[in-house]
Amino acid sequence: MDSAQSSRGWQKLILAPQVWASAATPPVSICANLSSVDASVRTIRGQAHAAWQCTSDVPPCSLGVENSNVTLSCPVGSTINKITFASFGTPTGSCAAGNFQIDQACHQNNSMEIVEGLCLGHQECVIPATTKEFKGDPCYLTKKQLAVSATCTPPTQASSVFAYQVTVPVGSQATVVLPTWGQNPTGADSLVQVTEGGKLVWAHGAFAKDSAPEGVVSAQAATDAAGGPTVEVSVGSGSYNFDVISKS
Repeated sequence: MDSAQSSRGWQKLILAPQVWASAATPPVSICANLSSVDASVRTIRGQAHAAWQCTSDVPPCSLGVENSNVTLSCPVGSTINKITFASFGTPTGSCAAGNFQIDQACHQNNSMEIVEGLCLGHQECVIPATTKEFKGDPCYLTKKQLAVSATCTPPTQASSVFAYQVTVPVGSQATVVLPTWGQNPTGADSLVQVTEGGKLVWAHGAFAKDSAPEGVVSAQAATDAAGGPTVEVSVGSGSYNFDVISKS
C-alpha cells in the first residue's frame, strides 16, 4: 500500500500485494509460507486498508441487499452444478465464514427453486434480489437480503485463488494490482478471472464492463516490476472484495 508518486495528500493510492515473485527462477508464490496479511494506514482522508488471503479453490458465494443483483460465478471452463444455500429474507452468516443459515421468521420458501432455475448449468448467473423475482415478500416492511452459495463442476485444471479486500478513503482513487500467478490474463481463451463482491470484473482477457460493480472504473492487463503478468483495476473510494482465480 503506497501513495502514487504524483499524488498529493493520498489522493491516488497504489495497492499492490507482493505475493508472486515473478523474478525468481522458477517464479514462486509466497502463499505456502504466509497465507494472509492485514494492514491499514491512517491518511488525512481517512483510513486506507488492505488485507489479502491465499486459498485453495473456493465455491461461488454471494450476499446482496434487496433490489440489487446477486451474481454467482464459476471459473472459466466450469459450470454451477449445485446450489448449496439460497435464502431471500434475513439470512444470517457470511460467505467468508461459510455459515449461512435460514431465518425462519423471514425466508421465502421458493428461494432454492428460483436460484436453481436461474443458475444450474451456467458458468455465471445473475439473480435479482427482488420480491417480484421471488414471487412474494416474506416479511413486509423489512429490508431483506439474498444469500446464495453453490458448487462448480470440478475444474479441469488446478487453480490458485487470491482474495484481496481493500478500503479506499473518501476523495481518493486507487490502482489495485492483482497477481495472476504467471498466467497470461489477455486473450479470449485466458483462464484468469477477477470478481468483486461476486460480480465479474475481468474475464476472457478483458474488462467485464457490463457486470462490474459501482466504483470499479476500469481494468487492464499489466506487468509488475519484474515483468510478471497482473491485472490492474482502477477504483474510487469505498470498500472492495476482489477474488482472483488463475488456473495453471
